[in-house]
Amino acid sequence: MKIVKRLRAMMGNRDNATVFWNIVGSVGIKGASMILNVCLLPAYMSYFSDQTVLGVWVTLVAAVTWILTFDLGVGNGLRNRLAVALVKRDLAAAKELISSAYVIIGALVVLFCVGGVLVARFLNWNSVLSVSPMLLSLTVLLRAVVVLLLAVLLNFWLKLVFSILYAMQQNAIPNLLSLISNVLILGFLLMNQGSTASVKLVNLALFYFGAINFPILLATVILFGTRLREARPNPAYWRKERAWDVLAFGSQFLFIQLSLMIINMTNEIIITRLLGPEKTVVYQVYYRIFYFVVTLFSIVTNPVWSAITKAHALQDLQRIRRLSRWLFAGAGLLSVLCLAIVPVFAWLQGVWLGIHAIQASTVDAMLFALFSTVMMFVLAESCVANGIGMIKLQMISFAVAAVVKVPLSLYAIHIYKYWISIVAANTVVLLPYVILQPFVLRRQLREPAAA
Repeated sequence: MKIVKRLRAMMGNRDNATVFWNIVGSVGIKGASMILNVCLLPAYMSYFSDQTVLGVWVTLVAAVTWILTFDLGVGNGLRNRLAVALVKRDLAAAKELISSAYVIIGALVVLFCVGGVLVARFLNWNSVLSVSPMLLSLTVLLRAVVVLLLAVLLNFWLKLVFSILYAMQQNAIPNLLSLISNVLILGFLLMNQGSTASVKLVNLALFYFGAINFPILLATVILFGTRLREARPNPAYWRKERAWDVLAFGSQFLFIQLSLMIINMTNEIIITRLLGPEKTVVYQVYYRIFYFVVTLFSIVTNPVWSAITKAHALQDLQRIRRLSRWLFAGAGLLSVLCLAIVPVFAWLQGVWLGIHAIQASTVDAMLFALFSTVMMFVLAESCVANGIGMIKLQMISFAVAAVVKVPLSLYAIHIYKYWISIVAANTVVLLPYVILQPFVLRRQLREPAAA
């Protein structure tokens, strides 16, 4: 009964209702996405009958996706600043912020297009990816790399609309767009089973280009043709002071993004280089099952981040503390779910992958469960810190973690010759932040709103 009363009280508040329905909508859409992801890996395995080629694809996508972290923090900076402008109903400021952000990212895209293609042409991709030219020629690999690079660069620019939607507390829409992209990719994988490994790799890269970009482009056109008609981006509304404001605040997020990139996005690269592409596929099986839970929790953090930013703009510390308690409770509950997956992991992946199932290990599953638990508390603590703009501890903690992670991973793999070592290393380097951040937040949220 107490829970029901709390829910009724929460729904009586318009802001709480917005957060609640964003979470419900996001969970529903993300639930569909998770079911889809369950189908994607076996579909990839069927499409690429050779696990080495699949490992190459996974590694290439992970590598080019790094580019999304080099936005100078513009996306997150825009998200926080635009949320404040919308709270104040300042459409002129909103238009200048949006226009300035699109100009900055557009310039970066042009720069990366030229530089990225030039660099790609000078690399020996067979050596970089540890794959024989008899299986995939250098020409084929270069073609796939260039197409994926251009796909991610366009996505890099278009995804600014996600930050705008987050600032508007419309978090379910980006999840829906991602779901549509994955549905398109799954359909392609199921309908294109013939031809050689080389043709399949290039064709998938070409289709991937359209699948990840067209839904976002369509959503952008609709948004700026309807609700944000008065704030649609226009180069004439570029304002140097707005750009510097977004960059100054966003650069702190950039530093954090770069650190997290080194921590989380180097896993496939290191495993591929030291142990072979096929081990990347094994890593992906564990990753997708356990990150199912982490992704579920991340659905909650996105709308809560925007709600905390709005509450902070209104100096409502009581609301921020209440949202924080719900976040930490959710992280704790889902951590129990991660641990519950461990004893049934072998059965789960067997049902999921069928004949493509891997040899499961309870120890590996336990280490992945612990890593997932740490990541959920990182998400919870960072959500609150990002919402109130207090991110200094993140910058320091993640920078130290990034410096330590790679040599620690290399040393552990050198000693144990096993891919799970990199997961253990990630867990160890993130623990200090998880331990320290609650103390900083508690002190900050005890201070008077005027401080």
